[in-house]
Amino acid sequence: MKSIENISRDLITAGGLVINKDSKVLFIYRKNKWDLPKGKLDEGENLEEAAIREVVEETGLDINNLHIKKPLLSTGYKSFVNGKTVNKRAAWFLMSYEGNESNLVPQYDEGIEEVVWVDFSNIEYYLSQSRKYIIPVFDYHLQKLNTKLKLVS
Repeated sequence: MKSIENISRDLITAGGLVINKDSKVLFIYRKNKWDLPKGKLDEGENLEEAAIREVVEETGLDINNLHIKKPLLSTGYKSFVNGKTVNKRAAWFLMSYEGNESNLVPQYDEGIEEVVWVDFSNIEYYLSQSRKYIIPVFDYHLQKLNTKLKLVS
């Protein structure tokens, strides 16, 4: 994982590439793009705690059935804060979910309109309609599995 120790805590987010027991991937839909759940660290939280909390808050998953498997990498992205463009980094974790997949609840007050489980056979479509900073997360994970995505640009 790229080092993020020297970055201000308010410029770091944490999130998850969540895969369920049917090998489907969790996506959220926000601001006309598909994305992975992530968010800011609360006071006193570490990256892992923030990643789990944000996934639960943004998707409605049961925290008792959500587990971090391993850290993946961090990706940079731009965010708008008080009318200014700010460079942030997201620390990503591979997570497994063993609960009921039908209890998805988008966090509407954060602008999340939809939460879906996506079969790997449909991943390329979702990534072609996603925030570009999540593509390296999939590439990194799939590289470890010796699989390649052919994205449609």
